[in-house]
Amino acid sequence: MKYLSIILIVLSLGLASCTSKEVTHKPNTVVLNEVFNLINQARAEARLCGTKSFLAVPKLSYNNLLAKSAQNHSVDMNDADVLSHLSPANSKYYSAGATAIQRIQKEGYQPILIAENIAHNQLTAEELVADWLASPSHCASIMNSTITETGLGHSGTYWTQDFAKPQ
Repeated sequence: MKYLSIILIVLSLGLASCTSKEVTHKPNTVVLNEVFNLINQARAEARLCGTKSFLAVPKLSYNNLLAKSAQNHSVDMNDADVLSHLSPANSKYYSAGATAIQRIQKEGYQPILIAENIAHNQLTAEELVADWLASPSHCASIMNSTITETGLGHSGTYWTQDFAKPQ
């Protein structure tokens, strides 16, 4: 069974393609680059996300701080074997229950807007992006014209994509 989840937070501050739990915690950069390219290809075309229409939007820039947050969260989800937007109790990187915004800020990124897509059990970049685009809320995050940067993480069969607009 595949699982997907999304979170979108607006701040009013003014501002590795593996299938086993026994994996290294280093991301598979080839697969993550493929996901990044597929996301930007999707953004280049107008599309319907559920009942909401989106025009084509500019490509996202890749941000290493967002990628670190996303990778660490994917590792934590894989280690805990749980799909959640909150960091698990046994997190190696963040406080238990840390939210996406807390993880992103801990890595030194200061956003005015974030979104996070997570997923579990997709085995390829194509399958992952197709599943996200088939989900109205995930698709809307991908097509959000306010978002300008992204970072990706993958560990075992857990995936995280953090999106943001910096201050």
